[in-house]
Amino acid sequence: MPFIQRLLLHIPSFLLALGVVGVSILLASTATLVTHYVIPYEKRKKNSLSTTVLFGANTLIYSILLTLVLFSSWLGFKDAQSNVQSEANCLVELFRDTDAFLPVIKQDIRVLLEKYTLSVINEEWQTLARGELSPHTTEIAKAIWRVYSGFSPTTETEQVFLHESVNKLYQLRECRTVRLSDSRTGVYPVLWFLLLLGEVATVFSIVLFAEDLKSSLAVMFLFGFLVGIIFYAIILFDYPYTGEFHVSPEPLRQVLLYW
Repeated sequence: MPFIQRLLLHIPSFLLALGVVGVSILLASTATLVTHYVIPYEKRKKNSLSTTVLFGANTLIYSILLTLVLFSSWLGFKDAQSNVQSEANCLVELFRDTDAFLPVIKQDIRVLLEKYTLSVINEEWQTLARGELSPHTTEIAKAIWRVYSGFSPTTETEQVFLHESVNKLYQLRECRTVRLSDSRTGVYPVLWFLLLLGEVATVFSIVLFAEDLKSSLAVMFLFGFLVGIIFYAIILFDYPYTGEFHVSPEPLRQVLLYW
């Protein structure tokens, strides 16, 4: 299990926020102190032009990097929500299509669809937090496939609806596969390294302008706080099924109400 996912799984959101923001502030403050004492202000003042160029380039690049990673994480979270809605729609359509089947087949399929939905809500949502599928839900999904594969339509209407239902079953399986992939996929470690390295480099370029250490630390405290909040937001959206803030199975609950 990835390190970030372990943090989301085992640490409460409030404590995690304090830790992430605290590390960011500590990183910014340490970089400020090191820069201030290693490069005295007299030396920094002599290279004001190159310092200005460095500051502008660093700030721009780091802002773009932060924005892209945050947007990517948020987009992944929204896509995961949309996928759950698509899965719920497939279940509703499968339930409706059973009206065209024989009563025995209709009843068997509806019972299995209800069991599948309940299993996803009550069991699989817990295992997805660890990046795993529920074995019980998998068995129910296999049972649904067995009913459909063993059904021989006797009328043209049944044949048409069976064909449509099988297509929806493939969509349902794809939605479940995507859920598993979403539960395991996060920001690549190399991007986290670049984000941390970028914070240090940006702090370094800002401190090159500073004369007073106290004012520099105050500014860097605020900068580290802001970056830490963004880091925390990225972490929250990173694994959409893990942590206190996660994708809700509410669309699937609505399916049960509809039935």
